[in-house]
Amino acid sequence: MISLQQFENNVAKSFEIAKGDVEELYQHVYFVLKQMEELRQENATLAAEVAKLNAKVQSNSKKVAKSTVAMKTVKKSTKKKTTRKKATQKVVSSKTSNKVHDTSCPFAKNIKNSNKVIVGSKNEALRKGYKLCSCLTVF
Repeated sequence: MISLQQFENNVAKSFEIAKGDVEELYQHVYFVLKQMEELRQENATLAAEVAKLNAKVQSNSKKVAKSTVAMKTVKKSTKKKTTRKKATQKVVSSKTSNKVHDTSCPFAKNIKNSNKVIVGSKNEALRKGYKLCSCLTVF
């Protein structure tokens, strides 16, 4: 059996070890609390910076919106309204054919002047029952 003196020494050592563990734990807790406070301060600083940047973005987006409206106004006022008259395209046919050609078409150039008939426009030729040459069809 253990003597009373030995028992007291063991208990004293156990308390010393426990005391050391508690002190070490206290140091860890103190370190963590200090880190948390630093992070809170950094978080507050970053939140303030984010608020400033958001305000700046909103201010810039309003400026961009105003300048876009101004640019659209300028574009609208500088646009010229031009109306072009459609050039009526003259088409020709042969007296013996039911097909019409553009005046620059190679087939139209082969028609003799004595057989050439100027029909007028493409629409007029269609109304009169002529068929269009491939030089007049638009794909």
